[in-house]
Amino acid sequence: MAGLGGGDIVTSTTLSGSAVYQCQNQGGNVAPGQNKVLVGPVTDPNTIPAGEIKNGRAKVPGGPVTLTAPSTVSGAQAGCPNPNWTGVNPQLSITSIEFSATQGGVLLFDCKRTGTNLTGTISFTDAECSGVARF
Repeated sequence: MAGLGGGDIVTSTTLSGSAVYQCQNQGGNVAPGQNKVLVGPVTDPNTIPAGEIKNGRAKVPGGPVTLTAPSTVSGAQAGCPNPNWTGVNPQLSITSIEFSATQGGVLLFDCKRTGTNLTGTISFTDAECSGVARF
């Protein structure tokens, strides 16, 4: 990030998504579930101390943010045929990634991307971001 003033910077990465489960009956048989079960959001906040800002610039520490789903859910949540089934084997899809930074309570920028299954390294376009800082 560039164009920064003094003071700590607080960054935040937030993931949201859904999981689709298989339906498992009491005999151990599985069938596809019908419902997407919302998971998240999970947020990973990070503080960059003011002392790490050099000439108005700072490096934003990176690291993976992990979205998880419960290993099982009720049959009703998973869209199974009846209450005797359980949702198992979740398949996750990340549907929203948001990255923001503030300094002294002022929003520097906020970037958000939504999609059906976001994976890999995400780079934001100017159209997906608002704020005053450059990164």
